[in-house]
Amino acid sequence: MQSIREQLTTLAEAQGFARTAFLPVKDLVFVPEYRKYCADNLCGNYDKLPNCPPKCGTVAEMQQRAEAYETAFIMQTVCEVDFNDGKAILAMKHRHNQMTSAVVAAMEAQGVTGLVMSAGPTKESACMSAYCVDAAKMAEACQMPYWLGENKAAFFSQFLFNE
Repeated sequence: MQSIREQLTTLAEAQGFARTAFLPVKDLVFVPEYRKYCADNLCGNYDKLPNCPPKCGTVAEMQQRAEAYETAFIMQTVCEVDFNDGKAILAMKHRHNQMTSAVVAAMEAQGVTGLVMSAGPTKESACMSAYCVDAAKMAEACQMPYWLGENKAAFFSQFLFNE
C-alpha cells in the first residue's frame, strides 16, 4: 500500500503538475502585510466569495487553520503566458485549480482530509494570498523556480494534511 506522500505524488503526476514537493507547515512563512493584496481586489473577489477576505477570516485565523496541519504538499504548474492577457491567465489558474481539486478529491475519497490553498480563490478554497503565505520563500524552500522569466508563469497550490 502506498503512503499518503506516494499517493499524492502519483496523483499530481497524473494530473500533469510540473513539480511537487513536501514541506513542513512550520516552514511556511506567513506575512500579514500580504493581506493588502487581497484588499487591492485585483482578482475581483474581495468581499464576494466566502473564501476571500474579509469573509474568510483574519490573517491570524487563517494562519491558525494552516498550522493545525503538519505537512504541505506543494503543486506547481508552469505555463507560457502573455502577461497582458488577463483572461488567459485566469484560465490557466482555473485549470491549475481544477488539477488541484482532482488530487484532493481522490485523497478525500480515501479518507485523507486536509486544507487546500489554491492559486487564486475558488468556491471551495481560499488562495495562498488570503493565507498570506510567502510563495517565493515557499518555492525556494522546495527548490522550485518562482520567477521563470519572460512569458512564463508558475502557479502554486497546496494541500495541507496530517500524516
